[in-house]
Amino acid sequence: MEGKYISLVTYKKNGDSRATPVWFVEDAEKLYFVTTQGRYKFKRIKNNPNVKVAPASMRGKPKTEYLDGTARVLSEDEFIPIIALFKKKYRTFSLMFKTDREGEKKPFFIEITLK
Repeated sequence: MEGKYISLVTYKKNGDSRATPVWFVEDAEKLYFVTTQGRYKFKRIKNNPNVKVAPASMRGKPKTEYLDGTARVLSEDEFIPIIALFKKKYRTFSLMFKTDREGEKKPFFIEITLK
């Protein structure tokens, strides 16, 4: 998928959808993004792993049709190589999501498998 942003659609418990622009990287035909535990998109994915994604503008406007996918939270062992992909694509990534700061919400990396 091209670009720096995807529009990520997640679903509330009542089935309503919410779209959010997120940074992403791609590896081995899977997409990855990072968030923190307190974010609504994280909570919605924990309740319903079905998502939709589309390349998007910085403000989240989709540039193509949405594709269906399934999301899952990666373990710490799984996300270590993904950090390098983010640092390569987004120069300010390490400033925004340091994984060793005390007192901050822990980042979680999410993998999306397209259907």
